[in-house]
Amino acid sequence: MLIEGELEDAGMRATCSYAKQTVEVEVDGGGLNEKKVREAVVKAGYGIAEG
Repeated sequence: MLIEGELEDAGMRATCSYAKQTVEVEVDGGGLNEKKVREAVVKAGYGIAEG
């Protein structure tokens, strides 16, 4: 599953670089909801590196 699709389903726009292991997330208004981002990434079968 693609991370972009899960984030878009959660109302965010995302651009991923699987080679660099990064994702950029954009939201309109309201601010970024870190919990929603984490849930979408985990649902797609990936994890988030801390630090």
